[in-house]
Amino acid sequence: MTQMPNHLHPNHLHDDELIALASGEGEAPKHLKDCPRCASRFKEFERTLALTTTSMPQMEWNPLQSGGFMHQVRRGIELQSAPRPVPWWQPALGGAGLMLVVLLAIQAAVDQAALEQDSLLAS
Repeated sequence: MTQMPNHLHPNHLHDDELIALASGEGEAPKHLKDCPRCASRFKEFERTLALTTTSMPQMEWNPLQSGGFMHQVRRGIELQSAPRPVPWWQPALGGAGLMLVVLLAIQAAVDQAALEQDSLLAS
């Protein structure tokens, strides 16, 4: 026989009922005092609710620290948005490579024309 989970067993309190009781709504039934499973689950909900209802500790405002933090943020933004300088030789290398390709293409065209002219003269 399969066993039902604690919160689905017909004799045990439903999670919604336990949460309502942990929130302070209503009065705890006798079953909660007699049943270790329901009591344990009820305590879990109480602990969880206690964690969610506590406020965060107040932080002290320190203008010096906040100014330093803002300076770091602004500096990071400037570094990310500022374009990196391109070394002088990179565009020069690109231009030289392009010129080489153009000269090789012209040379190939001249050689092809010379071959065609030689083949016409030979025939």
